[in-house]
Parts: sequence; structure tokens; C-alpha cells
Amino acid sequence: YARARGRLAELDAGEGRFDRARAGAEGALALLRAGAAQIGEPPVLAADIADAELRLGALDLDSDQPSQARRRFNEAIGRYEALAITEPDEPHWRAVLADAWALAAEADYVRGAHNEARAAFHESASIRLQLLDEAPDSRRAHYALASVLERLGLAAFACGDRAAACGAWEEQLVLAARIFPDHDAPDGMRFRAIVHAHLAGASGADAEDHRLEALALFDALAR
Repeated sequence: YARARGRLAELDAGEGRFDRARAGAEGALALLRAGAAQIGEPPVLAADIADAELRLGALDLDSDQPSQARRRFNEAIGRYEALAITEPDEPHWRAVLADAWALAAEADYVRGAHNEARAAFHESASIRLQLLDEAPDSRRAHYALASVLERLGLAAFACGDRAAACGAWEEQLVLAARIFPDHDAPDGMRFRAIVHAHLAGASGADAEDHRLEALALFDALAR
């Protein structure tokens, strides 16, 4: 029943009914915690509680409550880390742990804690890199790593570390060739254009080249 309430809360959030979504998500978490108070937290229940905390944290983040969101993401991270240790052969736990770290980083970034955001994005990227090493032919794994690298670059740039930011974005460009093997595919062109724009904005030695490449790609997309 708690899982069903949580799923309904996700559907409500997707339809913009955020008050109803929050009520449903909070109700689901209350049921799960009541169960945990009686029987403890076996892995299945711990996973459900982590999912519920993550769901509520996302709602908090959307409601401009990043500090509260971060506390909820911490709850989820602790449980996902434990599950990843107890079930090391199950990649799902590391994938959701990477997601939780990325959301925690977003909460830090929104509240202006850029160093903390950078560290959290780094945690997420490290996990994503491990998952990619285990599934080198997975387009999804490549895309997941590329996505977090973009955010890691922005956090590093906000911290004043231009070299680290450019390094993350340059890695993104390498991944782009594997994610979008068709060089002229619109999605791939848009992806590369955004990364080149980030690199141009970093004002490095090759900034002008990246600016021109971004403009060329955006122009091609506009045709």
C-alpha cells in the first residue's frame, strides 16, 4: 500500500498537483517508518524508505527548500550505501545511490554551497564511472556519466576551479561521440553545442574555438 501511495504521489507531481503529491508521499513514508518501528529495516523496507525520502526530497527541492531536501537525500544516501554494500552484485543500488548523490549536489548548489555540491557530484560521477566500466557498451551508462559531468563542471566553475570545470566538460565531449555515433543527429548536435558553450564560457585558451563550434551547431539546428 505504501508503495502504491508513493507511486501515485509521483504521478500527481508529474501532473503538477504538488500539494496532493506531498500528502501522498508523506503518508507513504509514515507507513513505512511505522513498519520499521515494529520489525526493523530489512533490505526491502530500507529500500522503500530510501525511495520515499528521495521522492520527498525532490518535492522539497522543487519547492525551493534545498536544506530540507538535503536532509532527506542524506537519509536516502545512507540506506542506499548500506544496500550497495550488502548486495554488491546488484548494480541497481549503486545506480540509485548515484542519483541520490546527484540530487544532494543539486540541493547544495541551489543553497550556494558550491564546494559541497562539487564533492557530491564527484561522488555521483565516481559511481557512474564504475557502472560504465562494468557495462562499457551501455548507452545509458555513458549518458548518465555525461550528465553528471556537466553538473560537476558547473559546480567546479562556481568554486573558481576553471581547469577542473573544463576537464569535466572535455570528458563530456569524448562521451558524446559514443552516445551519439551519428554525428549529424539533432540530439547529438544539441548535446555537443551545450558542452562547447560551457567551454567557451570558461574563457580558456580554446574558448574562441568552442564558441564558434557552439554557434555552428546551434545554427545547423535552427535550419
